[in-house]
Amino acid sequence: MFAQLVATAGRTSQLLSCDDHGRLYAATTDTIRCADTRNMSTDLQRDQKAKEFSTKELHVQKSGLKTLTGLATSRDGSYAVLAGTSTLDADCITLLFIDLTEGKGPLLKQSASSENRKAYPVHPDLFCHRPGLRVLQVTWHPGSDLHFAVLTTDNCWRLYHADKLAEPEQTFELQTSTKRPFGMHFMDDDDFNDTESLRHAVGFAFGPAYGWERFTVLFVCSDRSLFFLCPVAPFHATISSSAVAQLLHSIRDQPDAVQSTTHAWLSQALSKPAGRATSFSASPAQADSQQPDNPSVSALKQSIIRVQPHALDNHVPALCGPLQGSDNLPGDGDLATSILATRYGDTCSAVVIGTSSGQVETYVVAGNMTPTWAQASPACHTEGRHYVAILSEVYIVPPAKTLCRLRDILDLHLPPHTQHQGSSSHSPAAVQKLWLHPDLSAPDRCYAVQSHGAHAITLPWLPVLCHRLSSTVPHGDQDDLPELLPAAAELLWQGSQTGQSVMSAAPVGGTMAAGALLVFDSASQPHCLWPNRAPTAPEDVDSPPSSSAQYDADVSRASNALFGAILQGPKLLAPPADRQTPTGTGNPEGQKLLTDWIGHLRQTHVEFAHVAHHDLMHVSFSSLCI
Repeated sequence: MFAQLVATAGRTSQLLSCDDHGRLYAATTDTIRCADTRNMSTDLQRDQKAKEFSTKELHVQKSGLKTLTGLATSRDGSYAVLAGTSTLDADCITLLFIDLTEGKGPLLKQSASSENRKAYPVHPDLFCHRPGLRVLQVTWHPGSDLHFAVLTTDNCWRLYHADKLAEPEQTFELQTSTKRPFGMHFMDDDDFNDTESLRHAVGFAFGPAYGWERFTVLFVCSDRSLFFLCPVAPFHATISSSAVAQLLHSIRDQPDAVQSTTHAWLSQALSKPAGRATSFSASPAQADSQQPDNPSVSALKQSIIRVQPHALDNHVPALCGPLQGSDNLPGDGDLATSILATRYGDTCSAVVIGTSSGQVETYVVAGNMTPTWAQASPACHTEGRHYVAILSEVYIVPPAKTLCRLRDILDLHLPPHTQHQGSSSHSPAAVQKLWLHPDLSAPDRCYAVQSHGAHAITLPWLPVLCHRLSSTVPHGDQDDLPELLPAAAELLWQGSQTGQSVMSAAPVGGTMAAGALLVFDSASQPHCLWPNRAPTAPEDVDSPPSSSAQYDADVSRASNALFGAILQGPKLLAPPADRQTPTGTGNPEGQKLLTDWIGHLRQTHVEFAHVAHHDLMHVSFSSLCI
């Protein structure tokens, strides 16, 4: 399935991405294809029969890409960013911005089946003049369809606006190590081996749109330590006035110095109501200068706040961490490769880390992420009285308490990675990447993808812990987390069975449809993988039999303890005797048979449904009071 989406002249260097509206994108160095996957039926999910999807093909003009290494699409599917090596210099990276819709509405609803799109270079002064600089991750901001962030190997995190691609609007130099490099320093073999004194960020994730976490960026470093940066707000993004009131309320217990600095930041960044919505072609100043709307629209605008360009004179956001605590950091030398943050309920309740050895670590977020400040002066580029670009050098500030507690460590039992001759075991050429993708239909599940296969990671404890951490019902010490079912890994696809490797992967589906993972292998073949439908995997690749058997026993014991009466089903009573004579609602025999069946159903299925509802409500309330 999806063959018509990824079939592009037999090329194998394709990357996959998706947006929030169920549209899937496959890109090469000069082509982007789009397909709508929202209408996948239940039959298609069950037997994966071929299905024709409406597709759209775009040709990227003069991309200048030799190889494609990164693809990211905005949440609304309007824009895309491509990353890859340059055709002019293989040591240089090219970053391209592409307007997919060109203001003509949804891409798949446009009449032409194939069109050309112009590629706009992103920050060419940086990437074209810094040989050896590499892009580690490109991700669009969840709170703005016009902002995307880039993490590079110089340990800098940059936030770009789609209308100002020549330079980032905000740059944060992450001082994550105790050894400070000098000059043009990039990661070499000695740096990767020196994990204690020179750690670097390898991945990031945005917080959910709740509280201060909407302005929070989570980072994972090479030694698997976790940090967060807050507040980071994209210029000209919007937020409701009620959310701003919640931000003020959430810092009332902070020290006076933190409250004073945070109030100063709020007065600069979130003090003006939003005007007209800013389009790609109109600057915010032009949008605000347009004619006012009717009173009802004006009242609505008063409830929406637009983030203003801002910078404090003597303070910058600090890099808070390690969130696991300095004494709880893993010390086995395994390198982190990716991070994923997920939430269930009202808070960001879990963080998942993937490592180069094939381990997946899950953490419970047992606290609030609020602004953390350090005394420093940012470097500002202004045009008149307006800020255009801000550069901040951020240093580590330890948290007041441990915010992330290790919950599970899953070993996916990956085969050993083949190293290049003469390379260090920690060098970029030898590190095996393990990428994490969210399940678009289930916040308590994610996908772990590496070159040898793909797994579905399920966190059965996440809903219960989320309710416990957010509940107002007293439940004792928050540090005493209950013993719940551990996380589980399900093998979805194994490369050794076909002799192929994973080239790219992206989640498909959504909240209204079952989630799945689309994998594109090295033989140009797509595979749509559905959790809980995967074939049985060999024991040497999947979890060990003893761990699997123990997990099944734990599930069975917990299920019987909580739902034993429900699992037994309705009472097994003999049904009313079948009458040999013709029956109907118009004769006494039929009316008596109907009455008998009503009584039978009341004693069996109706009574069962009533008792089951009562038991489920009791179990649900008990879980809130754990």
